[in-house]
Amino acid sequence: MKKALALMLGIVLMITLLVLPLNSCGGGTGDNGGDVGGDTPGGETGGESGGSSEPLLELIKNKTASFTIVSSQKDSEINGEVRRWIEKLSEYGVEVKHIADYSINKMQDCEILIGTGLIQRDKYNVDTHDFGEKGYVIKVQDDKVVICGGTTASTLEAIAIFFENYVGINVATDDIVDVSVSRTLELVKVQDDYPIKNLTVNGESIKDVYISASRSNSYAFAAAQELQAAFYSYAGVWLEIMFIEGDNSARVRFEFVEDAGAGGFRAFVGEDGNLTFNCSYKNAFAKGITAFISSIVATSGESLNFASDFNYETDVSVVKYSEFGAVGDGKTDDFEAIIAAHAYANEGGQLVKADPGKTYYIGSHRDTAIVKTNVDWGDAEFIIDDSGVSRADSGYWIFSAESDKAGYNVKIPENYSLSRGDTNVGLTFNSKVLLFVE
Repeated sequence: MKKALALMLGIVLMITLLVLPLNSCGGGTGDNGGDVGGDTPGGETGGESGGSSEPLLELIKNKTASFTIVSSQKDSEINGEVRRWIEKLSEYGVEVKHIADYSINKMQDCEILIGTGLIQRDKYNVDTHDFGEKGYVIKVQDDKVVICGGTTASTLEAIAIFFENYVGINVATDDIVDVSVSRTLELVKVQDDYPIKNLTVNGESIKDVYISASRSNSYAFAAAQELQAAFYSYAGVWLEIMFIEGDNSARVRFEFVEDAGAGGFRAFVGEDGNLTFNCSYKNAFAKGITAFISSIVATSGESLNFASDFNYETDVSVVKYSEFGAVGDGKTDDFEAIIAAHAYANEGGQLVKADPGKTYYIGSHRDTAIVKTNVDWGDAEFIIDDSGVSRADSGYWIFSAESDKAGYNVKIPENYSLSRGDTNVGLTFNSKVLLFVE
């Protein structure tokens, strides 16, 4: 029954398309004008089909497209979908030009603007954050058709709706000759099924909140972007990221401050009423935010209020090989993960720990894991496979303990002696050192 109904609707759709009056980009009215789509599932609202003297935007006349499709170079998945619909139109003898460009320097008289990456969306008053990750807008403004979603997935959904319902490419289509759409077309779907319905700080709405993070601190800024995405995904709230030095206004703001917190990362509401994120390891802001989102945001239920006594702490002082993809099954080559773990720890100064009970296999490599921080291998084991090592591989270290501090010479006293088994070398150094005795 559903298939029959869809087929009947498709036939009605095609008949409607074929009787639409035709006008060039730039104006025109028709007795039977109107957008073709009508109501669509999922809570969208569109213009009505039909209506007298309604202005139309002509898209196709005698199998000739009067529009160019413009999308952003960075939207590769969207561009692929656009090309798929262009190929479908080509099967009906309608050839369409497609421009993938960041700029608006190649503006055409009549365009279909697609995707969130376009600069054009600002000119045509499209803010994707207004309708959420699952929402989208399809609208006509000037001589442009704007198609944009809150995410790539919702943009793809909007593209399909436009070409199926408004251009008329569907299972019932025999041919496409002439196509026009209403200049009043505005089809909007707004997401309203967010897990968090009420997000507040000290009981007050965060409508005017912003996230304070400077681009000069790349680690904190990346964490701020992750927090921004999480609040948008869970609560439909899009918070701008900006940095206003010395901002003492009454506006609530979420601040990222490089400072000590218990275990290295802390989120709390301070006396100024701001939700502040502290991290004593410069590279661990994102790790702390990921844990914060998982523990607090994702499990909050329908209401999340950061009260004056809110305090969250998590330990980011330890780096494990498994965090970087090490398997530890004694068969999978884990050396690249081991190298990456130490490189990360070297940057922030964290302790590196092997995962308990794991066996790390290291195959033939010419790379070296640089170690500059404390390491605790515990009961883990390492299998170093040198079966593929040749003379050309000699001189490559698997692990190399290094320091950012410069080395220095120590004067050995006269008549100094050291015997096997001595635990005190009887020497004083300027700092902690790694001492080799030969």
